[in-house]
Amino acid sequence: MGHQLLRMGRQSNTWKADNREIYDSILYPLAKAWTYRLSKAKDVGAPEGQEWEFVFLDYLFPIVVTAGPIFTVEVTTEVPEVNQVRWARLKRAFKSEALAGDLRADIVAFDNLHEYLEERVLRTFDSAKAAIKNNVHLYDPTWLKANLGEPREPQNKAYFNRWLGEVQRNRKK
Repeated sequence: MGHQLLRMGRQSNTWKADNREIYDSILYPLAKAWTYRLSKAKDVGAPEGQEWEFVFLDYLFPIVVTAGPIFTVEVTTEVPEVNQVRWARLKRAFKSEALAGDLRADIVAFDNLHEYLEERVLRTFDSAKAAIKNNVHLYDPTWLKANLGEPREPQNKAYFNRWLGEVQRNRKK
């Protein structure tokens, strides 16, 4: 996983690596948007008491698509190794009053965008969807009671029975 994203550009007949424009115009705004979207993802979902009846999935894939090729540089070896890749993972730490935390994003070459979407995004989504579908009954209090019984702890039992009652009333509607 990369920790630095650089842009190579020509300056005075020589190549220069710089990250200033990338940080200010791409990574910082992406991290702010990602943080905001994560906070809103928690607000959306199925009606209370019916979680297992509504398969809802909210995945966020922060990506930066480049017009040019992407290269990774392996610096843990004695001689740095440079490789051209279809996409690469980036982790960028932010430590400011306005934004603190890590952004993990994929950097994707435009020529490989379709392949990236198929291999990373859709494959991940299909896998999560299958896992939810196979385990969604674990959010159905009727199934839980029939297969596992009621909770033993009094406070958990009271909560469970309120939840079960709500579900049964909603099903009659």
